[in-house]
Amino acid sequence: MNQSNRQTTIIVEGNSGFLKSHPLIKANKFVSQPNLSASLSDIIALIQEYKMDQHIIYLYQPSHKKQQALWKLRNLFLPELNIKPLPYPNNHAEAVHLLFLVASNPSQTLQQNLFAWNVLKGQMKSFVIQHAKAKKILKTKDKITSEDKYMLYQNDFNQKKLNKGLLNALLEQIKGYIKGYKLLIIQETAEKKYHYLQSVNQNETTDDTVKISICAVKDLGVESNG
Repeated sequence: MNQSNRQTTIIVEGNSGFLKSHPLIKANKFVSQPNLSASLSDIIALIQEYKMDQHIIYLYQPSHKKQQALWKLRNLFLPELNIKPLPYPNNHAEAVHLLFLVASNPSQTLQQNLFAWNVLKGQMKSFVIQHAKAKKILKTKDKITSEDKYMLYQNDFNQKKLNKGLLNALLEQIKGYIKGYKLLIIQETAEKKYHYLQSVNQNETTDDTVKISICAVKDLGVESNG
C-alpha cells in the first residue's frame, strides 16, 4: 500500500485525540465533530469549511439513520466534493487500519475503498479486553481495584464474549489466536491516555489499563507476533 503525498481531511464524530496521534495516520488533518446528534445541515456546514480539500473522510458512529443521511449528503448536496462517509469499525485498532487504507488511496472511489476494506477484514481478527466498570473508571479516573473484572471479546463481525478474569491471563489467551498475524494494539488507561503497541508483550504496565483494542492481520511468513 503506497502512502499518498496528499493530506486527507478526516472528520471524526466523538473523540479523535488518540487517532490523530497514531503514527500510521497522524500526517492527515483531523477535525473533531463532538456533537453526535448534529443535524444534516450542521454537518454540511462543517464539511463546507474544508471544501477546498481534495479528499475528505467522515468517520461516524454507526447507525442506519446516520448512514442514510451521509450518503444523501454525499450524492445530492455535495456531489462535487470527494467525501467518503465511513462507519466506525468494531474497535479503535480497526479504525486506524481503516483510516490508513482509505487515506492512502484518495484516487479510489468509495466503493473501491470499501471493497478493499472487506478483503482486509477477511484476513483480520479483532479483540477487545475491557474492564467491567470501564465507563465509571473513565468518568471518575479512580484506581482499578477489581483486577479480575476484565472481559475478553472477539468482534470480527459479531461481538462474542470469550472469557473474563485477570488482564494478563486474558492477554496470554489472545496469544493463542494470533500466531501468524501482525498486530496493531491500542491501550487506554484510566486517565484517558493511549499507548500504541505492536506486540502483546509490550503491555508492560497494566495497573491502570481500562481497555485494550487489538487488530490482528494475517501475515504469511510470520510465525508469531505475540
